[in-house]
Amino acid sequence: MDILTATPPISREEFAYQQIKNAIINGKLAPGESLVQTRIAKQLGVSAIPVRSAMNRLAAEGLITQAPHRPPQVSTISPKELEEILAIRTHLEVMATIEAIAYIQPYQIAELERLADRMGQVLLNGDLTEYGALNREFHLKIYESCPYPLLQQMIKDLWDNSDRYRARTMFSSLPELARKSHEEHQQLLKLIRTGQTDSVVNLLQEHKLHHKVFLKLQPGAQSGNEDMPR
Repeated sequence: MDILTATPPISREEFAYQQIKNAIINGKLAPGESLVQTRIAKQLGVSAIPVRSAMNRLAAEGLITQAPHRPPQVSTISPKELEEILAIRTHLEVMATIEAIAYIQPYQIAELERLADRMGQVLLNGDLTEYGALNREFHLKIYESCPYPLLQQMIKDLWDNSDRYRARTMFSSLPELARKSHEEHQQLLKLIRTGQTDSVVNLLQEHKLHHKVFLKLQPGAQSGNEDMPR
């Protein structure tokens, strides 16, 4: 069964890049799985050239490993690497939030409020997978007000890597975490609206700690030498 969906692309390289990246993040392409360029190109309905270019970009982001005389593979992530990613991501997100507070506009706060309302409705409907996707959108929406595009991109890249280890679907495994997360999002909005930077930082660090503890308690996360499960 094909795991990639062929849709007419605007840019063939960008199309291949997004399709392969999404398949890696969503677990459709497993850690350690070999990526045969000709097979993927056929699935996507493009030539091997844009697929090769897309894989070079993904290798630069750490999602793919490339060794001489071997096909590219989906990179693996160890528990120790995951802990490092989450620690770095937390520091960068705190920095981005501090910078964003100084520039965020009323219309952007209104967008965050609408997004939080959607998350509340999704939570009531029990769609925790969708809640996970909206959770990421909520945080990245805050960072859009940060004046440092490179910082924003670093956070997105690290988030992509942590998403590969159940980060996007963790709320489905622990509904209580989703409810706690939603409460903290509402508190975060109130603090951002009133410009209480120190309180925002404290709450955000606590918020991220809850997620980090959950991920570390997942099956397979106790060994420092085993790769993360799908």
